[in-house]
Amino acid sequence: AGNLNVTSGTLNLAGFTANRGSVGGTLTVNNNATLKIGGTNSFPANYSSNTLLLASNVEYSGTNQSVANHAYGNLILSSGSGAATKTLPGTAMTVMGNLSLNQGAGASVIATAAANISVNGTVNIGAATTLDGGGQSLSIGGNWVNQGTFTGNGSTVSMNGTSTAISGSGTHNFHNLTVTAPLITMAAGTNIQLSGNLATTGIGALVHGAGGTLTMSGSGKSIAGLDIFLDNLAVTGTVSTASSLKAAGNLAVSGT
Repeated sequence: AGNLNVTSGTLNLAGFTANRGSVGGTLTVNNNATLKIGGTNSFPANYSSNTLLLASNVEYSGTNQSVANHAYGNLILSSGSGAATKTLPGTAMTVMGNLSLNQGAGASVIATAAANISVNGTVNIGAATTLDGGGQSLSIGGNWVNQGTFTGNGSTVSMNGTSTAISGSGTHNFHNLTVTAPLITMAAGTNIQLSGNLATTGIGALVHGAGGTLTMSGSGKSIAGLDIFLDNLAVTGTVSTASSLKAAGNLAVSGT
């Protein structure tokens, strides 16, 4: 009937809930504390306000779960057992810290964006997990680390953090990729698949480390903007550009 304050450590709800009996009170998760939600449950309900501090952690650690729309500090999606599907909010969501997909104790995790998502920190896509862009806009302020699978599915990923990087040995299937900040790098050896457009805007600058290949496919696609330095570029469709491209490696064209 009162407030719920996770001051430190982890409150693991397992398969239980922590809902108020009536509307009122405040739910607070402090910095470095964790609220862990299991089973098929969603975020605790009926609190008049929810205060999730910047370095707080909320983990949906069950099976198939709906993720409530709150201004999360760090948001973690994991599996308690089997293949877990996390249903993301249908309205625009902001994660103030990091967004992480972890396999957990289960077999796999999949989450599909249902509205625009802004992540001020890093996106971590772990092994045996899949993030589907769902045709939405994903705004990223930190690094992009992919050890699993990203499926662009018509979405646009915007890298907005200065001196951040795209890295990981996972499957990077972007649709549109836009760089709005300087000193954005694609780590050495990172292979990127792009079915849409590549662009830098304003002071945006993109550098691809040695050994990686950017593959662009589809018809009517474009490369636009300044300060684009690629190692290897492979084109399998029709790509137009008015940009001056800089390349250290190879250009392979099997389209136009």
